[in-house]
Order: sequence, then C-alpha cells, then structure tokens
Amino acid sequence: MLSVNDLGKITRMGGGTAGSAVAARLSETEATVLLLEAGGSAPPESVVPFAWSPLLALGQASVSVASEPEDNAALSSPGRKNIAYFGRVIGGGSTVNGMLFVRGSGYDFDSWKDLGNEGWDYRSVLPYFKKLENYQAERTP
Repeated sequence: MLSVNDLGKITRMGGGTAGSAVAARLSETEATVLLLEAGGSAPPESVVPFAWSPLLALGQASVSVASEPEDNAALSSPGRKNIAYFGRVIGGGSTVNGMLFVRGSGYDFDSWKDLGNEGWDYRSVLPYFKKLENYQAERTP
C-alpha cells in the first residue's frame, strides 16, 4: 500500500483519451500511474460505438462549452457560436462522442516538423498510429 510519502513518486494525469494513452505507455515501465477524471462512472450507453447522441445530453457524462462567434472557425457556420462537448468520465470526450478515431493528415504532421518540432513528421508518428489501430484488448470474464 502506498503512503502519503509515496505521492511524489506517482505520475498523475487526466483520464481522457490522451491521458489514458500516456498512462498505458508509462505503465509499461516501472512508473506508478494514477488516472484522475471529473465525473462518475461512464454511462452504459458509452460501450456502444456511435451511440453518442444521448450521451451528449447527459449532464453527468459531459459538459458543453459555447465558443465566441468567429469568422474563420467552424467553416460551416462562420460568425456563429459553436458548441464543443467534453467528457467527464474515464476516456474523456471519446467516451461521449461516438468513440471515433480519425488519423490526422500527413501534411499537418509534416508542417509541424517544418516548424521545428523534430519527431512529429508523419513518418515518425505513423508507427504509433499503427500500434493504436491494431490494439486488441484482453478479454476478461
């Protein structure tokens, strides 16, 4: 059992999509990882891919934030406020937005490298996408 003195040795992070992925990678080492996330347990509907519509309306599972009107944001509705939803459960927004994944544009990643971010070009990140896309969860009884 961990004591209060051990808290400095624990890596703490949010339990959203990115935090969960980083925690999984850190747990492959000797690191002790604690995922923290606002909200309670994920609603039962969250296990069904694409069942996102009712989840966005559940206040306990998600929170919405309206943007300020901008001419160049959300090109389908310039000058209007847009709503962004954030998950308040382990898995974050991916739990409430249909559990969709879209691999980013290679052009965008290469642009990040061109801005001085070595290791972020498409060829460098491609193995991580492939690892994610081939993930097979263990079956538990």
